Amino acid sequence: MGLAEDGVGYSVDDNNKALLTPEMIAAAEDYKAKIIAGEIAVHDYTTDSTCPL
Repeated sequence: MGLAEDGVGYSVDDNNKALLTPEMIAAAEDYKAKIIAGEIAVHDYTTDSTCPL
């Protein structure tokens, strides 16, 4: 289960709802769509124990 299947994501509840702006939500959804489409590759740390950032 990954982003495309909604198995991974972020949680919005009463404790953080007021902290999220519409621009933040739009940016997160834009990145989600780009990851699902393959436009952005997400590095798998378990493959080589390194973080490219």
